[in-house]
Amino acid sequence: PVLAAAAWSLLKSDDRRYQILVPGAASVDNEGYDGGTKVHDMSFDLGTGGVYRFKVADHSPGYGDERPKGERLQDLQDKLIAGMPGARLLNAKTVTQGTWQGRAFSFTTDGGKLVHQARLYLVGDRVYLLDAASPAGAGAKASASVVKFVSSFKILKK
Repeated sequence: PVLAAAAWSLLKSDDRRYQILVPGAASVDNEGYDGGTKVHDMSFDLGTGGVYRFKVADHSPGYGDERPKGERLQDLQDKLIAGMPGARLLNAKTVTQGTWQGRAFSFTTDGGKLVHQARLYLVGDRVYLLDAASPAGAGAKASASVVKFVSSFKILKK
């Protein structure tokens, strides 16, 4: 399948804390609260059954300070996968961007029909999630677009 989104645009946060390349315009843009956590959640439809998702969650001060950052990131990864019925982890590793620690992982959903590439970053009390899902066997163009999306995310300042 060929990805539908031909045009990419640079999305910059109002507070200048991050920027990311996104395919086309957001099809869903929800902002609200989950308990005391402010959440901004966007998804971008690929038109082939796949989707890119970008989520920012601002937690209360001191969020998870009782545990090392690596443990908190592992916990966030595990909760994300556990929250998706039938999800299966393929691989995971610790990544860094500048001084910020993150988590890169791949998993499948829909009985292996969708393959996800995800990144999690924890910066202070803010969590960034990038998740790019494409149909299994979508080919090199889909893989290149997924890499473009997850690799484009930049943390600009704390």
